[in-house]
Amino acid sequence: MREILFRGLFDKSKLGNDDLKECFIYGDLIQTSHESIIRERDTNIEWIVHKDSVGQYTGLNDKNGKKIFEGDIVEIGKLGAIPAFSVKICFKNGYFYGEYANTPIIYFMENYSSNLIEVIGNIHDNPELLDVK
Repeated sequence: MREILFRGLFDKSKLGNDDLKECFIYGDLIQTSHESIIRERDTNIEWIVHKDSVGQYTGLNDKNGKKIFEGDIVEIGKLGAIPAFSVKICFKNGYFYGEYANTPIIYFMENYSSNLIEVIGNIHDNPELLDVK
């Protein structure tokens, strides 16, 4: 059974303290009609996060053991004659997939071996990694 885990970017504007650094919070998701909240599992502290930054854990790790989340940008290593390329991890209609140049790569998570996948960033901190050349 897959571990259910979410992450979201802490919304520092809700605290009125601009000195705080925006960072990912990991835990359980609480959705209200107005807010997205992540409750940390070890402390039970609830953090308001940016709604558009919420991503779910895919249940898979990359070649370095790092958890792969929706919104991550991963590099797929060279596979035979296919050169390495980067994709954005997405979730829709009940499954995770990689998206390359706005084109879904269907069943990406089932078709690629984790030893070829490496998390290189995410769409919030490193959107430039998705620039298709």
